[in-house]
Amino acid sequence: MNIKIVCIGKLKNQALKQLCDELLKRLSRLEVIELKEVKGESIEKIKAKEYEQFKTFLEKDTHSILLSEHGKNYTTEQFHTTITKISSETLTFFVCGPYGPAENLKKEVKTILSLSAMTYTHEQALYMLLEQLYRHQCLCRGKEYGK
Repeated sequence: MNIKIVCIGKLKNQALKQLCDELLKRLSRLEVIELKEVKGESIEKIKAKEYEQFKTFLEKDTHSILLSEHGKNYTTEQFHTTITKISSETLTFFVCGPYGPAENLKKEVKTILSLSAMTYTHEQALYMLLEQLYRHQCLCRGKEYGK
């Protein structure tokens, strides 16, 4: 399975960037696509422009997963089991900007995933997602991962 993570904005926090880079070295078959950050307009216009950027990656043969604090919570093992069962060739995760997802995006993705009931920056969410994908990869290979 190929995995894509499509996110708004680049990692500016150097400490988190370092951690993410380390996880990316360990993960195979993963592509992170950083889209241009939208600024300076009303929240609804920003969300609409972000949706337009995301739309390109909403392919029919892809299982799309949106990160949102309003999504379904999983333990690491449940997350592993859930994405292992997905039969799509590609799994695409969407990490929105600071105002959250547009309603259109919520309607078009197949799954809405919550990493926590709390709200995090897109940089923190990206790191936590990479960490869970690394743990998933370890479980697939029968390897131990640090707890």
